[in-house]
Amino acid sequence: MEYIEPEFGSLIKYPIILANIGTGASFILVDENKTFKRIGGTNLAGGTFSGISSLLQQTVSSEEISDLITVGNKDNVDTLVRDIYGSAYKNIGLDGNIVAGSLDKVRNYSGKFLAADVCSSSAFMICNNLVHLLSLYVLVHNAMSVLISGSFPAIPSITSIFEESMNAKLNVQSKILRHGGYLSCLGI
Repeated sequence: MEYIEPEFGSLIKYPIILANIGTGASFILVDENKTFKRIGGTNLAGGTFSGISSLLQQTVSSEEISDLITVGNKDNVDTLVRDIYGSAYKNIGLDGNIVAGSLDKVRNYSGKFLAADVCSSSAFMICNNLVHLLSLYVLVHNAMSVLISGSFPAIPSITSIFEESMNAKLNVQSKILRHGGYLSCLGI
């Protein structure tokens, strides 16, 4: 995955979906004539993640949150397919490392779980859900490209989660805008 500047010109194939992800997320379809319309959105985005992180660590600093995600291990609090079946569930093509339930192990945990593990799990849960929504919008609208912008994907550890998820789930050209966090200031 590479960053691109907002002046992407001929690099992007139309129609595109611009996903502006900050407190919430808004998905905008742009056609080759540069006309656009909002096609959907969700409240499950950066605001949700910041709220969970703040409850756990009493912090809202992007740097601290990014550090927590990096040191956390989501597998300590997420239930994976292998936790349920002992390994992959090959009959239906599920890899053993696929998350079956985000934060599911927390409910049965008798000890103290680490806030960093919960932050890591929450980041993956939110990013994966956003990319899943994007993949559905790509199918419905026959989009050829996806551009990601906003303050949430600008957090370094979140950027890498988006990259991993987009590479696995989106079968179209996907880019993260380098200075995409500023688009919200423009009302985009």
